[in-house]
Amino acid sequence: MEPGDTDDGIDPLHGVARHGAWHLAALVVPGLYAVLLIAYLLRALGPEAYGIWAAATALVGYLTLLDAGLSTTTARAAARAVAGDAEAIEQVRTAYGAYALLGGLAVVIGTLVGTLIPVILRLEGSVAQEAWTVAAFLALDLGIVIGTAGWMGTLRGTRRFREMLLVNAVQVAVAGLFLIMLLPPLGLVGAAAAQPIGRLVGRSLAALILLRQVSWFRARPHWPGWANIRTVTAFSLPILAMQTATQLGVGTDVVIVGAAAGPAAAGLYAAGAQLSRYVGYFLFPGLGVLLPSFAAAFVRRPEAVPELVRRAVLMTGLIGGTVYGSMALQADDLLQIWSGQSAALSVQVLILYAVAWTIVTPTHVMMLMVIASGRHRVIGAIVLAEALVNLLLSILLVAIMGPVGAAVSSFVVILADDLFVLPVVSARALQTPTRPILQGSLGGAAAGIGIAAAVNLVPGSGAEALLLRGGLALAVLALTIAVFVPGSRALIAGRPSAG
Repeated sequence: MEPGDTDDGIDPLHGVARHGAWHLAALVVPGLYAVLLIAYLLRALGPEAYGIWAAATALVGYLTLLDAGLSTTTARAAARAVAGDAEAIEQVRTAYGAYALLGGLAVVIGTLVGTLIPVILRLEGSVAQEAWTVAAFLALDLGIVIGTAGWMGTLRGTRRFREMLLVNAVQVAVAGLFLIMLLPPLGLVGAAAAQPIGRLVGRSLAALILLRQVSWFRARPHWPGWANIRTVTAFSLPILAMQTATQLGVGTDVVIVGAAAGPAAAGLYAAGAQLSRYVGYFLFPGLGVLLPSFAAAFVRRPEAVPELVRRAVLMTGLIGGTVYGSMALQADDLLQIWSGQSAALSVQVLILYAVAWTIVTPTHVMMLMVIASGRHRVIGAIVLAEALVNLLLSILLVAIMGPVGAAVSSFVVILADDLFVLPVVSARALQTPTRPILQGSLGGAAAGIGIAAAVNLVPGSGAEALLLRGGLALAVLALTIAVFVPGSRALIAGRPSAG
């Protein structure tokens, strides 16, 4: 039997590339809309009105932590339900009920938080009332997002990524239409009101799709009982710890640099740090389609897991090494195009982060597999501890080395944790040898960096040269995966999952 084959003849990595492309497209649509919305509001209403919108978005946005790790829980349970695990259906429905409660809580808290915006921005009279109304509508939108997040998790877990794209496209189209209709008469309030209207239409479409295609889906939440709540909570809390660690890691470096060295240094630092992170925001969701594949594999054929781990880290090591290796080797040109400058601080930060994310990429996939196995409790604690250590070390190194110290801190902590600690812990959780995991991830990353270095020899400068090298790197990467990763043809093929 070929590596990774399951009892029903379907490779666990079957269709990963195709599904990843659909999933990425589903995320790009609302992301692009958000970018265009900012430009439209700035042009139509001016920077002062946009300041109200930005403040409301930032304050209400913290409530996304109310997701509490349930999105990943739902996706994993839905994948197991498709694979034949009857208990997973109750876990999905438990998540639906929890999401409904958390969505209502988000609306209440967000509306209350909105009262702080006039205080923070020193607004009075009708402008203060407008700011609160904007925050209330954005809180309602977030409540819909959280309250129905289980439905999107089910689409993800059953690998219905094309349907996710359709839902998001409809949501954006409706929100955009109402934005154009409501902005002229109502101003910023009209723009905010368009958000929950579009969201409600899109999520209603998601419910209709699931009702038609997934036999056990129920749109109406029900009280699942304390036993199921305890099970789902125990699974979700470590994921919440990981999400909190990510928020802590992403959001503190620039603040630390700004407090120590001023806004100019913070801007140069952010130019290098954010570029690598934004690439991760697109790359990692594409790799996230592996979660339902892993979850199904644990149900159908758990004895194949060690070989599946080795293949997955080899593939993602190659991807991470090629993508981030190219960024590190072309940091100067990338920063010139990205921010119009290539100061030494920005270049140093980009290189350090790119190398760090090269290490993170295969480790991220290992953690997805540990989550799929349900043995991720210790991983959540380790990742949260890593973020806290990074925070303290960043403060210390910035005081000693200057602004670049924050990037050095992230690099050192990731090197220690993602290169040594997490692979060993993950191997034990997955009951598989550590050496194949390290060989696969490090070997793949080294080969990917080699691809990046070879492609970097192509002469030229500017955006055209970067695009040419990027295209060549992707072509060589695809060929390398086809030759060296077992069962690579399964990555492209695929068929819809049964409900």
